[in-house]
Amino acid sequence: IGRFISGFSVGIYATIVPLYINETSPTEMSGKMGTLVQIQATSGISVGYASALVLPTGNYKSDPLTYWWMVMFGFQIFIALFQFLVFKCVHKLETPTWYLNKSSSESALESLKQVYTEESASEKLQKMKSTKDSELNSSYEYNPSYLDLLLCKQNTNRLMRLGYAVYFLQQFSGINAILTFSTSIFGHLGGGTFMSRVYTLVSGVVLMLPSLFVSSFVDKLGRRALLIVGCVGMSVCLLFTGFFAGPLEDWNILFPVLFILLYILFYGTSIGPICWLYSGEILTPRAMSICVAFSRLFFTTVVFTFPLLKELLGLSIVLWVYTGICFLALVYFSVDMIETKGLSKQEIQKLLRKKGK
Repeated sequence: IGRFISGFSVGIYATIVPLYINETSPTEMSGKMGTLVQIQATSGISVGYASALVLPTGNYKSDPLTYWWMVMFGFQIFIALFQFLVFKCVHKLETPTWYLNKSSSESALESLKQVYTEESASEKLQKMKSTKDSELNSSYEYNPSYLDLLLCKQNTNRLMRLGYAVYFLQQFSGINAILTFSTSIFGHLGGGTFMSRVYTLVSGVVLMLPSLFVSSFVDKLGRRALLIVGCVGMSVCLLFTGFFAGPLEDWNILFPVLFILLYILFYGTSIGPICWLYSGEILTPRAMSICVAFSRLFFTTVVFTFPLLKELLGLSIVLWVYTGICFLALVYFSVDMIETKGLSKQEIQKLLRKKGK
C-alpha cells in the first residue's frame, strides 16, 4: 500500500511540477528554472545511494543495521512534511495562468507579485490577458480534450508526438535500467558488494552535478543543441561500455565504470533535465498528464525487462540496444524537434499548432 501511494504521489509530482515552474517563471528564466526538477530528483537519488552505504554486506540476520532501510524510508516523511508546510504557509497562491483561466485577474496579479515587481507584474498581467483574449477571439480556444489529444485531433499531432518522443527516448536511453540496477551491474563488471555501492553513489553524484550548472547553458545554446550533443555522447559511451562488459573480455573494472559515469554525465547535461523543461514548455496540462502516464509505463517497461534481457542476451547486447535507441534519439531531435529558447508558452503553442502535422 505504501509503495502504491508513493508511486501515485510521484506521478502527480512529475505532472504538476514542470507545469508549475513553467507558469511561474519569467520567460527569460524558463530554461534555468526548468532544470530544478532534475536537480531535486538527482539530489534525492544521491542521498538514497549515500544512505545505502550503511547497509551491511553480510550477517543480515544478526547485524542491527539490517533494519537501516526503515530509516531510509522514514526520512521521506520529513521531506513530504516540509513541502506541505511550505505550500501551506509560504507559497499559498496558485499560478497566474490558473487564476486567469478562472477569470480572477486580482488573484493573478497577486500571484505575479511573488515573482515580479509591482509595476512589472501589472505589465505581465496585461500581456497575459491580451494573449488570452486573442485566443478566445480565434476560431476556437486551444483546449483539446483528453480524447482529442489521444487521437491527435485539433492540430495536436506534433504536440503529442514531441511529448511522447521526449519521454520515450528519455526512458529507453537506458538511464533508469543503469541507475536501478547499478549495484548489480558494477558487481557484474567485477566490483565487490561494498565497492559496487560506492560506484553507485559516485554515479548518483555524477548525475546530480551537471544539473547544477546546465541551467547556465540551456538558454544560451538551446534545448535542441544540448540534446543532440548529449545523444552523441551517450551513444558512444554505451557502445564502449558494452564492449568492455563482454563475457570474453578481462578488463580492469575502471574502464567500464569510467564510460558508465561519462554516459551518466552526458545524460545529466541533456535529456535528463531538458525532458522536464521541454515538456513543461510545450505541453498543455491535459497533454502533460497523458505523456507522464506513458512515461511511467515506459519506466516500468525498462526496469522490468532489463534483468530479463540481461539474463537472456547478456549485458553487452542490452547496452548496445540502448546505444541504438540513443542514436535514434539523435536523429529524431535533429529532424523533428522545434527550438523553444526565448519563447513564451503562448508562442510555443501557436508554433505547434502552425506546424501540427
